[in-house]
Parts: sequence; C-alpha cells; structure tokens
Amino acid sequence: MITELARQALRDFVQDKFLGYKIGTGGDSSNPNATNLDAPLSVGGAELQTSGITITTSGISSIDFTITLSASSYVGEVIREVGIFNTATDITIDGTTYAAGEIMLVRVPFDGIGPITSSDTIEIVVSVDVF
Repeated sequence: MITELARQALRDFVQDKFLGYKIGTGGDSSNPNATNLDAPLSVGGAELQTSGITITTSGISSIDFTITLSASSYVGEVIREVGIFNTATDITIDGTTYAAGEIMLVRVPFDGIGPITSSDTIEIVVSVDVF
C-alpha cells in the first residue's frame, strides 16, 4: 500500500516535471519499454512542445493534461498518438541524468483525427492516475 501522502508527493512530482507533450502519426499499441512516440511530428523544428498544455489535479492522485493544439501547425496531418514527456532536466535514474523530452510518462494511441485543416479546433485530454 502506498500512503495518501506519498501518492500526493508522486502526483506533485509528475505535475512539476512532466510539462511537455509530443503529437504523432503512429497508431499501434503502446509498449512499456518505448521512450518516444512511434512517429512524432515536429513543430517549429522541435518534437517536444510546451505551449497549449494545461495541467490540473483532482483528488490525491489524478492529473489531467489538457492539450489545445494549434491546428495550423498540423495542417494535412492525421494524428493518432500523444505522449506526455518530462521538461525537467534534473531527473536522474540509476546514475543517468535525462534531458528534456527523454522520459515518456505515457503514450496514448487513438483513432486518427484529420486530415487537419487550419480552422480545426483540437483538444486532447490525457488523464493519469499516480498510484
């Protein structure tokens, strides 16, 4: 059993360190050993994005990542996956320090959305429970 205080601490760690996302066109099942999306898209030369994301918590262990996409950045694409990634650069695991975008918290594949037009409004909500 993880205590309620420890669950809150884990939730707060995730909320503080995982503030970025990537959008992609891959759509197969998720692999727990994956470190990136199947087919991430670049926006402005970068896969990792931090604009348009809002993070809210509910209860002692739930986090909602709400991503509002700028459709003009994805015109013509059919998006099929989203991932939540670290933006913190001070995460060290087993002696290895990871740069921003190197740790994927969760990947969610979904039925394709698109082809996207510049007038589309796209909001994706990823809910995570930290146990």
